[in-house]
Amino acid sequence: MKLQDAIDENEARKKAQSSQLKRTKELEDKILELEADRQSVIYDKREKTTAYDMMKVELDCSLLSFECCKEEKQKLEAILQQCKEESLKMSKELGSRRELVQRCSSHKNIEMEENDRLDMDDQMSELADNNTTAVSSGEP
Repeated sequence: MKLQDAIDENEARKKAQSSQLKRTKELEDKILELEADRQSVIYDKREKTTAYDMMKVELDCSLLSFECCKEEKQKLEAILQQCKEESLKMSKELGSRRELVQRCSSHKNIEMEENDRLDMDDQMSELADNNTTAVSSGEP
């Protein structure tokens, strides 16, 4: 019986070893799978970190560009305001000059009318003088 017990014990040990080897192989495969998953996660994290960093840099550039655009807009608005003020000033000046031209023109028209009237009066006086002279001298 001792021999049978030793054989049974040996067989049990072989089965246990075989079972343990099988379990060890399964665990090794699982470890390799987990390691591959870990490497994939590390790679994805690097990719996402790189993408995040690039987006952050782009955002910073966009913010700087936005600030520059705001400054440029303010400068352009100031120039536009100056142009509006100059245009208003020139418009007022033009209105004043038009008014002056109209007044001068009106005054000149009055003078011309007066000169025309005076010329006509002179001509009428001259005609009257000629008629008076002609009547006194007996000319028809």
